[in-house]
Amino acid sequence: MALFKKKDFEIQIDKATHLLVLDQKWHELFNDKKPARVLRIEKELNTLVKSQGTLNTELKEYQNLKKQIMSEIVNSMGVAYDDNDKDALKKMEKNKRYIDQINKKLDHHESALTSIPEKISSKNKELVNATMNNFYHEMNDSKEKSIALERKVIELKKEIQETIIKRDEAKEKFQKLYGYIHDIVGADIIEQYDRHFIGDKND
Repeated sequence: MALFKKKDFEIQIDKATHLLVLDQKWHELFNDKKPARVLRIEKELNTLVKSQGTLNTELKEYQNLKKQIMSEIVNSMGVAYDDNDKDALKKMEKNKRYIDQINKKLDHHESALTSIPEKISSKNKELVNATMNNFYHEMNDSKEKSIALERKVIELKKEIQETIIKRDEAKEKFQKLYGYIHDIVGADIIEQYDRHFIGDKND
């Protein structure tokens, strides 16, 4: 392994990138072992995405509610003013106050929705950088381990080759000696010594 680990490398990402938290392959890359920094940024990004979804939902609800109340105001105007109906006038004034409150909510949500995409994009780019640094560190570690293991493979191959040579030399010596003594003393004597010293030659 390297004595000195390279520092994290942060780059300026100019173009928009797809949301990593919505990419199943991105989640699978970590094999359920995301580092603390990645988990922190992921949580912050998820909060922003959830907030955007909530704002969009609430915005539509406020818009629909505003349409409904505006319709009630229009429908009650004739009764309120032409017939001078006090209850209708009170209800219409109440609806106008609702409209004012809803308009404030709409302004707030529209303002928030204008700024949140940039926040999401920025946080996602931060997550891209954290992801890239994490996996480049892992890839470097894997590469160094691979190099070390390759050296070991080379050493083992050399050791195996040397062992094969020694094995062949030992076999050759055995066969040579066996041939010599067989020629000297003959098969009858050899068989008796074989049974005592060697037993089954295939063992």
